[in-house]
Amino acid sequence: MNKLEFFKEATLHISASPDPEVGIGHFFQFLKQSIPLEGMTFHVYDPGLLALRLFRLRFDETALEFDKIIPVEGEAAQKLAKWSYPGNVHRIDRSSEDPVSNTLLKSLSKHVGTGEKSCIVALLDLGSGLWGHCCFFADGANRFSDEHVSLIEMLIPPLSIATRVQIKFDQVLRLKSALAEENQFLYDELKRFSGEEIIGSDSGLKDIMDMTAQLARVNTPVLINGETGVGKELIANAIQSASARHDKAFVKVNCGAIPDSLLDSELFGHEKGAFTGAQSRKIGRFERASGGTIFLDEIGELPLKAQTRLLRVLQNHEIERVGGVKAIPVDIRVIAATHRDLPEMVKRGEFREDLFFRLNVFPLTVPPLRHRKQDIPALTLHFGKKIAASMKLTGGPKLMPGAMESLMAYDWPGNVRELENLVERALILFPQGPLRFDSLFPKAFGHADSVQQESEGLLPLDSVIQQHIQRALRETQGRVSGPHGAAKLLQINPNTLRKRMDKLGISYKLQERKHRA
Repeated sequence: MNKLEFFKEATLHISASPDPEVGIGHFFQFLKQSIPLEGMTFHVYDPGLLALRLFRLRFDETALEFDKIIPVEGEAAQKLAKWSYPGNVHRIDRSSEDPVSNTLLKSLSKHVGTGEKSCIVALLDLGSGLWGHCCFFADGANRFSDEHVSLIEMLIPPLSIATRVQIKFDQVLRLKSALAEENQFLYDELKRFSGEEIIGSDSGLKDIMDMTAQLARVNTPVLINGETGVGKELIANAIQSASARHDKAFVKVNCGAIPDSLLDSELFGHEKGAFTGAQSRKIGRFERASGGTIFLDEIGELPLKAQTRLLRVLQNHEIERVGGVKAIPVDIRVIAATHRDLPEMVKRGEFREDLFFRLNVFPLTVPPLRHRKQDIPALTLHFGKKIAASMKLTGGPKLMPGAMESLMAYDWPGNVRELENLVERALILFPQGPLRFDSLFPKAFGHADSVQQESEGLLPLDSVIQQHIQRALRETQGRVSGPHGAAKLLQINPNTLRKRMDKLGISYKLQERKHRA
């Protein structure tokens, strides 16, 4: 076969399939008929990293896909700098005596063995100022001749084109995979929020919703404060839905649910091989949220090291994957939420002051349900319809006379979430109605009998609350705050408890002084 026929056949094999991987496979088998050949690699030299980035190895019938970084230094780096002219072909009779080939093949020893090898290295023009290598190798020394070099030299143009196509093809596959993963992630997030509406937006939550409308017009960070169960997540969703980023990603992170060892990988992603078990590149939550909004729920649970990295993201608007070396710009709006007292945590050194100021540009405090009891009837009706539909119950749930009064008299330490759970329990017990709640309240709450037995009369609401707080103070020996305090027992913020005690004229200072004495 003359050279022209060889070139024609080789080119036909390279372009035999729309999938460049298949075409290169046909070409490899064809080339083995003309030159001694055990395998071939495709890699790109990155002078900025001083490293080879290997992305293909082919030997026998096997093709391996990599994204492997092979550091080069000293003599190998100097030689690669000289090999900077696409179209050049270099014959290496002994790989052990060539720093570049030796570095490359040593990194692949578990696949190609450790013995002496001969190589032909062709430099390929990959466009946009990028150049790569195709390394053909055979076992043993002095296996290639000038004739073999001449044949490879002819094939540089079609090999360059095929390699460019392969790189683009790989990029498309990665983007397709990332898009499928992103779509599934967003679908799960949308399912989480779908169908939810904010009850009380025109009554107990009116001030909050007015501020939410203002915040939707800007990209300012938002810190949502509020007790557990008040609906901080729904407020965050409302801000996102009304903002200019409403059609972009809305990524939710529960900062307290991620183990410390996985936090960096989950938030910022990791490169393949960054640590044991990192079999592929992972896109982190911040990178997913780029262009949209990230919701950091329970921000107060973040460890200090993670707070430092989060602060850097907020300041520089870029992240770096674990095991990566390149800063990745991100355009995100941050909404954070917590039920904890962040200023107090700052004083104790448990939360970074600079991060707190970054997040606290526009704080929102969602009131607890006991401060907006006018919303309880609407919330009860909403949850009743929603839960009845999920249980496939026909007709809307009806309440027993006096049931709503018992709901209104209770202080709801678990807030809206506790009300929803109570309505669900009532529907399970009384699926055909009418719903009653007197037997479902915690035993510590002693009003149920009085509201059901009207002959004994009803106490004023403030009197019931006052008695409840005083009982909690007696059980905690006058402590208001701390792990054994009344606030902990009542499941409310100590500051909220003190304000309620002030309003009702309960002397917590005296109680605390007696305890300290």
